[in-house]
Amino acid sequence: MSFRAGEGGLKADLHIHSKYSGDSLLTVEQILTICRRQKFDIISITDHNTFEGALRASSYAKNYNDITILIGIEIMTNLGELIVIGDKPFNVSYDAYELIDIAHSMGYLVIAPHPYDVWRKGVKDHIYNLNIDAIEVYNTSSSSRAVARALNVAKVLGKPVIGSSDAHTARELNTSYTIIHPIDNVINVKTIIDSIKAGKIKPYFRSVSRVFSRLFR
Repeated sequence: MSFRAGEGGLKADLHIHSKYSGDSLLTVEQILTICRRQKFDIISITDHNTFEGALRASSYAKNYNDITILIGIEIMTNLGELIVIGDKPFNVSYDAYELIDIAHSMGYLVIAPHPYDVWRKGVKDHIYNLNIDAIEVYNTSSSSRAVARALNVAKVLGKPVIGSSDAHTARELNTSYTIIHPIDNVINVKTIIDSIKAGKIKPYFRSVSRVFSRLFR
């Protein structure tokens, strides 16, 4: 699907979990209904180690002309969790370096989510040695300390900064997200990824109760 960006950029959430993650209360239909109501232009359902939610969302979204679905997955690698986003599934590796090489060979986007969150398995200081494309600094349920550490790493490495909800419940949707300012006026999956890699983005962040969020992790 291709569409034209508005003057304010594209509103995107690149890290959402459906029931196919096993720890989320959200159905794919709920995610699409809520995100369309909240005026998201782009979402990626990134379930744990499965493309199922993303594929179902992509199938359902063919009925709509106001939202684009990126095919994503959050993979627990040997070094911690990484998100890969593209336009179709692929044979994943659980070795972080191999996974990144595979993703980049396909032109896909690699994000380090919540790298320093103590409650989740981010890549932590391994991030310095991984050829990632962007860092999820702002995550709805991350602590201020985790955010500060991730922001510092993004500055040191010169990586684009992402904001994502990491939603597992309806309450968490539309809390943290990213505005993408596309490098091309006509948008498709490739130009969305290229825009993010080029840093043409601005994150927005509003935290919710971390106690509430951790009940669903």
